[in-house]
Amino acid sequence: MDGVGSITQPNPSQYAPRVVYDGGVALRIDGGSSLGMVVLDFATNKAIERATELGLAMVGVFHSCSSTGALGYYVEKIASKGLVGIVSSGSTPTVAAFGSAEKNFGTNPLAYAIPGSQEPCVVYDASTSAMSFWGVKMYEMENRPLPENVALDSHGRTTTDASLVHVLKTFGGAKGSGISLLLEFLNGALFYIGFST
Repeated sequence: MDGVGSITQPNPSQYAPRVVYDGGVALRIDGGSSLGMVVLDFATNKAIERATELGLAMVGVFHSCSSTGALGYYVEKIASKGLVGIVSSGSTPTVAAFGSAEKNFGTNPLAYAIPGSQEPCVVYDASTSAMSFWGVKMYEMENRPLPENVALDSHGRTTTDASLVHVLKTFGGAKGSGISLLLEFLNGALFYIGFST
């Protein structure tokens, strides 16, 4: 599996994140090849500002160079302002669609947070893969066997050896695969159709 290089190399940032499309409730942000966490924090702040002003905001981000980290952090930040936050993220294909052994999808995490009037907010943050990419790396570093039915090797066989993982499976079989496919569209092509510059 790929993906470690982006966090072990110097930040290749070309310029600071910036808004390149402003359609009122919809914003599109060019990350300038900055670290994903920097770009998503910028986008989160813009979403909070716009939703506070207009009651709703949709913000799309492109051109970042690494993982955004735990999406729960960003949605909790949104909910702390009394707003409902929903964040999803696309990534390099590392997950097989149901019935496949090919890299069809990213891990496509989804997070949401709902503020509470008296209790702390509700936060959900999960990958649509059976295990996160970094979860596999943790098992590999600790030389522990993976849970069953999480990953496939390069021959398309189920493996519990993290060092042999070629592709991850989705959670929930065909149902998880369907959600992952939806997030591929929402994080990619559909957003660019509406907001191309």
